[in-house]
Amino acid sequence: MKNIRKELLKEAKRLIRLKSVTTESNKAIALHVGKLLKEAGFHVRYQAEKIKGVSFYNVVGQKGKGKHPLIFMTHLDTVPPGPYERWTKTGGDPWNPVIQGDRIYGLGSADTKLDILPKIFASREVPEKLMKRPIVLVGTFGEERGLLGARFFCSRLREKGGIALVSEPSELRWVHEHRGYLVLEVSIPTAPYAGRPLEKMYGVEVKGKAVHSSIPKEGRNAIRIAFDFLDDLSRRNPDLKLLFSAGGSSPNQVPASASFIFATTEKKISSRPFIKVSPFKSIGQSGYEIPRKALSDLFDSVDEGIRKWPRKMTSNVGLIRVEKGWVKFCVDFRVHPKDTNQKVLLLFQKRIKKVLERHRLYGRFRVERDGPSLSLPPKSSIIHLARSVSRRLGVPFRLIRKPSCTEAGFLREKGIPAVVFGAGKSGKNIHAPNEYNELSQLEKAFSIYRSLIEAYCCR
Repeated sequence: MKNIRKELLKEAKRLIRLKSVTTESNKAIALHVGKLLKEAGFHVRYQAEKIKGVSFYNVVGQKGKGKHPLIFMTHLDTVPPGPYERWTKTGGDPWNPVIQGDRIYGLGSADTKLDILPKIFASREVPEKLMKRPIVLVGTFGEERGLLGARFFCSRLREKGGIALVSEPSELRWVHEHRGYLVLEVSIPTAPYAGRPLEKMYGVEVKGKAVHSSIPKEGRNAIRIAFDFLDDLSRRNPDLKLLFSAGGSSPNQVPASASFIFATTEKKISSRPFIKVSPFKSIGQSGYEIPRKALSDLFDSVDEGIRKWPRKMTSNVGLIRVEKGWVKFCVDFRVHPKDTNQKVLLLFQKRIKKVLERHRLYGRFRVERDGPSLSLPPKSSIIHLARSVSRRLGVPFRLIRKPSCTEAGFLREKGIPAVVFGAGKSGKNIHAPNEYNELSQLEKAFSIYRSLIEAYCCR
């Protein structure tokens, strides 16, 4: 186990240093993982897809022959890091791996780059000549922006038998059910703005707290804080006009920061906790006025719809931008496994259209992300296998549900029983500064993966 820790640590540092933000090409990390797979005895191929002129890659390795493979799937991309200065554990560099005791800090340490390493090392320990079923190990791209790589892999999957294990930080607990994931982008036209002589302009910087969007109450949404602030100001200053808004870096992350510019005849406006207000140089007689009140009413209507939904569901306004005469925002929904994404989409589109009609506006709608839910019966054969392996190793077996969506839903749609499992903590850790994983959990994961391979592929 000491040798495994040493090797895990060496390769973990390399993977963290390889930048793989979901919107940027992942070629470097895909090639590096491919090299590790070849060294572990895998036959390796790459699935390439070009999106808006940028090339992305799934790396697929297979060891052994036959049908009904054991599929290990791990996404290699990460969310954007957010403000660098908040990565205090890594010296302001999200890609600088730092070891403190049992923890390794760095972007992607838990979600989920590092979990591919114990899978590779465990596969290496099992001689191919003993295998009766193959291992297929997949490193995917674009999970953080709509599960793109998993969707791409499953659309080309010929062999539909076998079982699958999908990486997400679960603290070595087995996830058999999770929510669906829907992101709706709404675009609303802005109006021409002409400044008036008595108006003054102010810039607003809001500091939020980033967490995964499946647990929005654990964070502090900078966009919503900004709109609440502007709503409060407008009660005293009905003439307030919103001229610019930008916030968030990814729909599946509670936004850590937001910037706004507004105009009003009020002479002095004070800052508040998490809100910094400064005079802003006039943009003159050109620019756009954003329908602030309509947006605020839209957000309130979404909140009301979430409260009235018969089953537990969450939402998050994760992005807002102004582009070429339009203001665009993204809201994500975590959909209960007993509901469908389509049902949720139809209801909230209807709600948003009603608000826009009330304000004499129209909007454009686009489904930006659409991930299926997962629901696997506790008596499924793969869960029975997981329970048996855990008992053999003396590791507590815990079956749980997960609030966020994963790549497992696409495999399940293909008729492949899939569970979610991985090293690392999720809540208040991933999609936030100072993300970390525990080396001891990665070591235990190595033992569990090796035992799963021996139990499923060799017996």
